[in-house]
Amino acid sequence: MSKGRLIFVAAAIVGAVTTAVLSQAIQVDSRTATDADSTVYASVKIGDQWWMAENLRATHYRNGDPVPRITDNAQWAALTTGACSEYDNAAGHVAAYGRLYNAYAVRDSRGLCPQGWHVPTDEEWKQLEMFLGMSSSEANKMTAWRGKNEGQLLKSADFGGDNKAGFGARGSGYRDPKGIYRAEHADNNYWTATTFGNNGSVESILHGLTRRTPTIVRNFHVQTYGFSVRCMRLDDG
Repeated sequence: MSKGRLIFVAAAIVGAVTTAVLSQAIQVDSRTATDADSTVYASVKIGDQWWMAENLRATHYRNGDPVPRITDNAQWAALTTGACSEYDNAAGHVAAYGRLYNAYAVRDSRGLCPQGWHVPTDEEWKQLEMFLGMSSSEANKMTAWRGKNEGQLLKSADFGGDNKAGFGARGSGYRDPKGIYRAEHADNNYWTATTFGNNGSVESILHGLTRRTPTIVRNFHVQTYGFSVRCMRLDDG
């Protein structure tokens, strides 16, 4: 793991982090992550967690096996294994917004994230949100927009936020179960590694942001949605 530049510095932390504390983010002693394609990602430390500061773009699992890139809508809709794509199948979208992955890829034992990193669980996402100020009762709500301004802290300026947490979320859009691309520049949903039973169907939990609100949604959807992925690791000193 190489060194990079972003870290959080808190002058005073008592319980949740305040906006005033977050505004003291500075560039010093950060680390980067390198995926199986040799793509290097910036990272940011938020609380005890290291997060990628940009969306995953990998086209190979950690062991070098390819993540199939599916452009055809009917093929995407029929998938029962891992796959990825770019919004509108446009390679020019990748550098700024990353790729979109179905939940089968997220759950694949070969691993999407770089060595030492992982797709965060639902609990790890909630830990991030509570560090930013969300109450436990709010964080645990399902199928709801939760909190007050925690999403604002995670979003970049071009996505309606102030990015005081250094997370840099942007409006990546998503791919629906029929393969249709939707909500470019308007939404960004992140898969978690946590599944959710819904009337006998195994679905996956997501945490999502939208340009129009400063809050964060927690929901679950079928595995054939294409959402963004952020990788994280615990603070190892």
